[in-house]
This record gives sequence, structure tokens and C-alpha cells, in this order.
Amino acid sequence: MKSEVWQRDGGRCRECGDTHYLEFDHVIPLSRGGATSVGNLQNLCRRRNLEKGARL
Repeated sequence: MKSEVWQRDGGRCRECGDTHYLEFDHVIPLSRGGATSVGNLQNLCRRRNLEKGARL
């Protein structure tokens, strides 16, 4: 699943396009009922992922 997300996102942060310190992020957080699926995962750089937190 992670390789599918990585390929779909082109190995870049979906928000800023950075290629460093990438993390897999749930678009809809698990704490809010989000699923662990290709459609609900995205690559975000560490900065964008920390900014997002558990927000939608």
C-alpha cells in the first residue's frame, strides 16, 4: 500500500512538493474514523504533517 501511495504522489509532499523528510499521513485522521487505505493516505513533508496534526 505504501508503495502505491509513494508512486501516486511521485515521492513528493502533496502540499509543497518537497522531497525530504516525507511521512505517510492519513487525509482523514484515524482518530476521526479515517481508514488506512490508498485513498486516505498521502505523502506530506514533516513540516506540513506537523502543521496539519489531527485537523481535516
